[in-house]
Amino acid sequence: MNIPATRIAHWFLGIYFAALLCVIAFVLIHRPRVVYATPERQSAFLRNYSPNDTLKVSLASPETVGGGNNTSSESGPDAPKYKKVFEPRFAMPCDDGPRLTAALAHNSALAITNNGGHVAAIDGNDVEGFTLWYVDGRSTGKVTMTPVHAVEGAHWPRSGEVLATVKVTIDETWAKPQ
Repeated sequence: MNIPATRIAHWFLGIYFAALLCVIAFVLIHRPRVVYATPERQSAFLRNYSPNDTLKVSLASPETVGGGNNTSSESGPDAPKYKKVFEPRFAMPCDDGPRLTAALAHNSALAITNNGGHVAAIDGNDVEGFTLWYVDGRSTGKVTMTPVHAVEGAHWPRSGEVLATVKVTIDETWAKPQ
């Protein structure tokens, strides 16, 4: 039985292309999928929280002087990440820092549970600041807050008050179901 050389060459070429297609299919199937950071994947807590609500309730003259917030997000394989930073500046009585820090931590924990999340752990105190870890559906997150403190080098014209600030940072990761 004599098989022509051209037929053997076509077989090898066919096997080569089939193997190449198998390798390409394997790479495409096992490549990590990028999950995009969209507002729908943020927890309700991350979308709705602001420390300004606590400041308005806790301060006698709830005027926010400045500061603001910054929001960022990043897409990733299987887990987009979100970050929100608040740095309000406000006038407060000189000795109200620890009380206001504790109120912010308490109201942050309430905001997590009121938006459907669960506070997994709380660490810190009113002098050093607080860290709260939470779970909200497919999201896990951490809230870090510095203690309320006077702004360095700032002069506030009213007697008995200082220009103060606090930094509240929320880091959240959404995980797709396995």
